[in-house]
Amino acid sequence: MIDTGTGKNIMSTETFKNLKIRPQLEKSHDDRPLYGYGGKAPLDVVGSFTSQTAYNDVEIATTWYVVKGDRGTDSLLSFSSSKELGLVAITYSIASNLSEDVLHKYDVVTQTCSYS
Repeated sequence: MIDTGTGKNIMSTETFKNLKIRPQLEKSHDDRPLYGYGGKAPLDVVGSFTSQTAYNDVEIATTWYVVKGDRGTDSLLSFSSSKELGLVAITYSIASNLSEDVLHKYDVVTQTCSYS
């Protein structure tokens, strides 16, 4: 599952146990605690591993953090991994169909904006 709100790739221990090839878990090099959405207590990180993750013709190295417990069958793919794989895109443009009259009436608001 894609979670654009997270900066880490997360996998439960139950999902990790179901991998056909289980990589060796390493102690996490990141000392910052991980929290679930709206969570007050940090997730119990068992370890991490790096593997190749692929979508269509794109393959990237990803670090996965394995957390204790069964958090469902879905793993969470981070924003940066999703972006690298071409699964999500960011757009920075804003289209506007505002008339010139409206733009001039509210010139204070629009003077720093550009409209196309």
